[in-house]
Amino acid sequence: MLRNHPYFIYILLKLKYKILHYPIRSFMHKYKQYIDTKVSLSLEDWQKLSQLYTLQIYQKGDTIITANNVCNYSYYLSQGIARSYFINENYTEITCGVHIHDKDNTNDIVLGDIKSILTQETSNIYCESLSTCHVYIAKLENIHQLFYDNIEWTNFVKVSTQERLVKTLQYQQIFAGLNATQRYIKLQEEYPHYEKTLTSYQLASVLGITPQSLSRIRTQLQR
Repeated sequence: MLRNHPYFIYILLKLKYKILHYPIRSFMHKYKQYIDTKVSLSLEDWQKLSQLYTLQIYQKGDTIITANNVCNYSYYLSQGIARSYFINENYTEITCGVHIHDKDNTNDIVLGDIKSILTQETSNIYCESLSTCHVYIAKLENIHQLFYDNIEWTNFVKVSTQERLVKTLQYQQIFAGLNATQRYIKLQEEYPHYEKTLTSYQLASVLGITPQSLSRIRTQLQR
């Protein structure tokens, strides 16, 4: 019969292979590349992991993550540009991260408040889409249950957490002890994509100054 024909079996196996690997090749490709630099997960584990994520599409200006909640989800930016920010005691927005995933740049594509994840305390971080964003979301509890006895995944969580904490500290230390002009110059050196991605208001919020002060700094540096 046809179903027992070697070529028919070959086609079925090819289709099964494509179905099995499609999620890995597409939306989790960059995520997989990142994790592969830290640990080695089997293809079966990758398939299970990809099934935990669901796609959410956000339009420009939409809120991806809302503050005043405990961060219990894993967010992976598959496409688009977003920013993380908090509101200080003067009700001023302070941008604390820019996330980019497009054909030209990939930067900080894992969203969420690492402090809230670790402490299980309420987060003060918002995340807003600056363009149409494709974000894959999974419950951290489900991911942890999936890899409860997986040493490789435990090591990845440890290493990636350390890296995100170090990056946060480095970000804070870059601007420590610098005046506004020095912070702007340092920002251009360390995070050149900020200038291209953020509005003047948002860029000023990164520097901790007003948009008017940012305009004056730019004028002075152009002289």
